[in-house]
Amino acid sequence: MAIDPVIYSHEVHTLIHELEILVGSGKVKAAVGSWWNSLKKNPNLVRQYYRENAYRWWPAFDKFWKLDQQQSMDYPPPVIALAADAKKMFDLLPTMPPSILNKFKNGFPTLNGPAFLFEVEMAWHFLKKGYQILWFEEQAGPIPEFVVRTPKFDLEVECKLLTVDAHRRISRLHFCQLATLLCARLRKLNLMGTVNLELNNPLPANHTVHKHIAEETIKNVKAGLKQGVVNTDWGTASVSLVANDNEPFDFQAREDALAIQKNPQAHTLIEAQNRLGYAVNAIEFSCLCHQADDLLLGLLAVLKEAARRQLSGTRPGMLCAFIPGITDFRGLERNSAIANMTGMLFDDKRHDHIAAVGYSSGARLSSRSDVIGNYPALIFKNPNCRFPEASQFRFLDEPIVT
Repeated sequence: MAIDPVIYSHEVHTLIHELEILVGSGKVKAAVGSWWNSLKKNPNLVRQYYRENAYRWWPAFDKFWKLDQQQSMDYPPPVIALAADAKKMFDLLPTMPPSILNKFKNGFPTLNGPAFLFEVEMAWHFLKKGYQILWFEEQAGPIPEFVVRTPKFDLEVECKLLTVDAHRRISRLHFCQLATLLCARLRKLNLMGTVNLELNNPLPANHTVHKHIAEETIKNVKAGLKQGVVNTDWGTASVSLVANDNEPFDFQAREDALAIQKNPQAHTLIEAQNRLGYAVNAIEFSCLCHQADDLLLGLLAVLKEAARRQLSGTRPGMLCAFIPGITDFRGLERNSAIANMTGMLFDDKRHDHIAAVGYSSGARLSSRSDVIGNYPALIFKNPNCRFPEASQFRFLDEPIVT
């Protein structure tokens, strides 16, 4: 993909300030305030979830305002990345009709902000390659996000945010909420060790259900279960618990080991106490559901709907999918779940208007004063596409998988 614009320190203030004005200062401040409230009102494990899954703009705006008050230009990479996002938006402004501009202004400060930002990133990439960007205003019939006009053909582009959590039997947020309840109760008993839960049914958002599972587990622990397995009305609990020993341990090494050993279907985490700056008294917690996740089918359904409802079929089309959290697509080109899913999409003759599907996880930041975007991306070209003019097109300047 196109390299992020190089942003120098003296440009940061103007770019971010103008972006704030463009979106609406009140809207931006309200969104940052909501993000802060999600951190303040939740316990540590849930707070960590919100930190890790925050829309990158809000902590960046918050940091920028604090530095601005201090009249400091010592901008960290997330703030410079925010300025780079602003630069992309301003580069695209001349191509946008008023209704499209309003769509982005209204969309950026919402929960769907990352999806709108991904759309800007994709359009900017093609703009920097020298192509014309044509935006589609609301109209009847299938319409993509935008059209890329190349010298030889027009390419319809539709962008989708694929959230893996939405198709899992246990979402990461609900897992963290359950873990918070369970760990708090174990701390009161001065116990450390491992707790593995296997649920018969998906874990709902209902806090009462989370509380019931935690209390039922602790009731068995209080009754003498420190090592072993117990069956309950919601599933099974396997525990291995001992009294706190306050001995320091290598948190990162233990976390790495857990990531290797864990069931691929399970959520896991380690919660530890702090003693004189060292991690002590670890609780390893894992939770899975006996009902298998429908990840592939769920994600495939999103792509199929986009192919049929957003791409007209009269021109070659590209689906750009944003999958947060993937830092490296190497090794996924063939014989992987994502490759098999894309192959299923291409095998359907109703999708022969699709020229390619691209997967990206957004920019990774460098530690330099200027930010260079490193966009992990994976492109699959459709061997069954009925538009031969798109067969040699370099979609994201990455190695092409056919």
